Order: sequence, then C-alpha cells, then structure tokens
Amino acid sequence: MKSDDQHGTDLRDQLDALLDEHPDITGLVHALAQAVVNTRQRPISSVEIIRRVRRAEANSRTDEHEESIAHNFQPEQRPAVQALLGTAAARKKGEQAVEKTPLLIQRAAAANIPVPDIAALLDVTPSHVYAVLRKLRKAEGAE
Repeated sequence: MKSDDQHGTDLRDQLDALLDEHPDITGLVHALAQAVVNTRQRPISSVEIIRRVRRAEANSRTDEHEESIAHNFQPEQRPAVQALLGTAAARKKGEQAVEKTPLLIQRAAAANIPVPDIAALLDVTPSHVYAVLRKLRKAEGAE
C-alpha cells in the first residue's frame, strides 16, 4: 500500500502530465486548487468547489466590465450601458435556451417523462412538445 506522500506525488505527476497535454485548463485547475485551499477548515463537496470557481470567474468578469465601463463611458452614461449589457446577456441566455430546448425535450421523452409533464416544466403547451418531437423524428429519418 502506498503512503500518503507517495500517493500525493503520483497525483501531482498525473496533474502535471494533464496540464502538459491541455495547457488551456491551467487557469481552471488553479481556481479549483485555490477553492480547495480556501475551504480546508471544513469538508467541501465538488459541487460547492465548482460553484465557488464559477462565482469567482463571474465576479472577475464583472470587475473587468466595471473597469471597462468606467474607462470608456461618462458617469451619466453608465446606467444606460449597464441596462444594455444586462439586456444583451438576457437575450443571449434566451437564445441558448431556444437552442437547447429541442434536445432537452428529446432527452426527457427518452427518459419516459410524459409530454404533459415536459410541457408543464417548460411552461409551454403539450402541442408544442409534440411538434418538437415530430420535427426531431422527421430530421432523424432524413439523415
């Protein structure tokens, strides 16, 4: 059986190899490690670590936006700029939801969730769900 030191060395070697193969994830690994170090006093789940990393990334982006807005816009323009940015973010999320919805409907149907339940969860009509499923089946048949 390996000692804790040997096991730790193996894990560090594996992490080094992973980062050599995928240098684009170095920032993420650093953020994850920082989240773990910051919570050493109590156990923490991987979900909580990911939540903290995402929150830190979002805060960083917000800080960058704030600095950019402060640098590029007059104080009286900033509320309008913030409103435009908020609307753009909401529009983008809406577009992403529209793109994902057919696949989510298909997965839910494959998981034997009844169409009325899918419709209720999405806040759409059952006829909309049936139409999406027909369209997906037709597209699969054409392939």
